[in-house]
Amino acid sequence: MIRISLVIYTIIGLGILFFYFSGSSVDKAIDDNKIRFMSLAWQTQAIAANKRIVKEWNEMHPEMPVEYIAGSWTSMADYLATGFETGDLPDIFHYLCTGLVDFALRDHLADLSPYISQETREDIIDTAWDPVTRSNGEIMGIPFLIEPMINIYNKRLFEEAGIAAPTQDAPWSWDELRAAAKKLTKDTDGDGRIDQWGLGMALQGPSRKILELSPNFGGSFIYTENNQPVIRVKEAERALLKTLRDLLYEDRSLAPSSIGSNFLSVIPGFFQEKYAIMLMVGVWVRQQMSEHSPEGFRWGVFPGVKGVSQRVGTVTQTLSIPKMSNKTSQAMDFIEFFLNTGNMAELAVGDWEAPTRKSCFSLPVFQTTEDGWKQAIEAVENTEAMTWLGVPGYTEWQGRVANPILEEMFANRLTLDEACKKLETESAQILKRYRKRRQRW
Repeated sequence: MIRISLVIYTIIGLGILFFYFSGSSVDKAIDDNKIRFMSLAWQTQAIAANKRIVKEWNEMHPEMPVEYIAGSWTSMADYLATGFETGDLPDIFHYLCTGLVDFALRDHLADLSPYISQETREDIIDTAWDPVTRSNGEIMGIPFLIEPMINIYNKRLFEEAGIAAPTQDAPWSWDELRAAAKKLTKDTDGDGRIDQWGLGMALQGPSRKILELSPNFGGSFIYTENNQPVIRVKEAERALLKTLRDLLYEDRSLAPSSIGSNFLSVIPGFFQEKYAIMLMVGVWVRQQMSEHSPEGFRWGVFPGVKGVSQRVGTVTQTLSIPKMSNKTSQAMDFIEFFLNTGNMAELAVGDWEAPTRKSCFSLPVFQTTEDGWKQAIEAVENTEAMTWLGVPGYTEWQGRVANPILEEMFANRLTLDEACKKLETESAQILKRYRKRRQRW
């Protein structure tokens, strides 16, 4: 009897072990096939779009499911730097094209060019491809959202001043902008101090905005000499810096309190009518207008100011694959699905950015003037990839040289001449160090 019981228990035990290890093997196989995807979407609508697309993929591809991971813009740079060193990163990660350069130079990113479909390659605009494509043809990320700059204005203040907003067909020149801004700058309560400024402009960490505006004046700041990048402040760059200084200290139409602020800090002042125009902001700021404007507040969008041209630099949001991933082909299959025309349109609407696919532009949602969507898409036509996007050492140069010098200049602690000279001399020291490493984008 005891012997029979032992046999029964042994059979049961073996059965349990069989099912346990069989189940573990199945779970392990599923886990091995899982594609881990980290998204930096933070708006409610954008997160919902990401999750819906992932869910649809998983229903269609149960053999290769995608795990959605929520990341954070504020910690992503440190997360990636640590992950590349430890070997622990998701198979796909969401980032900015500007952040890919240093990781690519360290050979951390997979070359995606062999996996991109012809349809995707041709449908995404060239401006978006330029900053993610190396000189040897390698592609470090798939660009899917682009951030052109627009201007947002207070309709009531314009009407009171008798000013008609410019249009895409008839944009303002910088002289016309200056004239309008002076007219909109007022001491409304008669206490001798300006309390309504024509312009508010977020210039905290100003180097990116200044570089993006430089093509508008026909400049670049970053040039190539002897096959090496150098910083030069030529006539065009000086004209840009002088125009912004004049708005501050000659016209006194640009609110000084705004220049040390970021975009989100400038918005409350706009709602309180401390200034009539938010100058050169990313298209995503429209979300704040649409969702958080005070009751009865009327706002509108007008296109970029025209200097030598209306051209401005821009950045894109991207999806990249670490070189350490063993699922590059499968991950690219998901990216192709994630960024098809319909999905990209939904992602763009959720993020309040412009899509990079030409096939999205004509969709009805992007042809409405409600919330400035039509103007946002029109602004894409005036964007271009910036030369600085592929400069080794750009991130360090931006933080240690460009931002401090420009901040000093805008605070009137450096003259224009002093700022221009320091930009050239101090930049040379940083770029020279990176040239010695023989890194090439």
